[in-house]
Amino acid sequence: MPVALLLLALSPVLLGESRTRTRARSYDPVGALTITAALVACVYAVVEAPGAGWLSARTLGLLAGAVLLALLFVRIEARSVAPLVPLRLMRSRSLIGGNLVVILLGACAFGMSYTLSQYGQAVLGYSPLVFGLANVVMPACAVVGSYAGQALVTRVGARPVAMGGLALVGAWQSAAGRGAGGRRLRP
Repeated sequence: MPVALLLLALSPVLLGESRTRTRARSYDPVGALTITAALVACVYAVVEAPGAGWLSARTLGLLAGAVLLALLFVRIEARSVAPLVPLRLMRSRSLIGGNLVVILLGACAFGMSYTLSQYGQAVLGYSPLVFGLANVVMPACAVVGSYAGQALVTRVGARPVAMGGLALVGAWQSAAGRGAGGRRLRP
């Protein structure tokens, strides 16, 4: 919290104005409402699915509605004068590849931290504070890895660094799932 407040206080000094003077600003409220509704339907379906059932009419209906709303969003954005997401961005292989890498990394890192937290507290009996302190190494390594990765990208390029990083996360996932002697941990 103190760091966030400090950054908020310093942002007017450190960040310059970025408005363009060449054209008037416009907004796409129909696109914003459509994509918001699609995301709400998708999240609600996933959150309620364990209780209702993954193949229940409610879950499948909500997911189908989310897909239809997302397709409607694409159609709206294709015709909008000021789209929220210019569809030409979706032709960028670098952008799509980078987003896929971030999704995979997020799924591995956040999924693992949740699973390990449950295991450490429910099975091993650690308190939330003790387990949190024991796992501070993950965010610390993320900070160090971000700086190291940035330096490597300038030297060898983004693709080898992304592939190497994902390989390390996969190896770490595999090692984290094994107990003493290389045996799989029981749930």
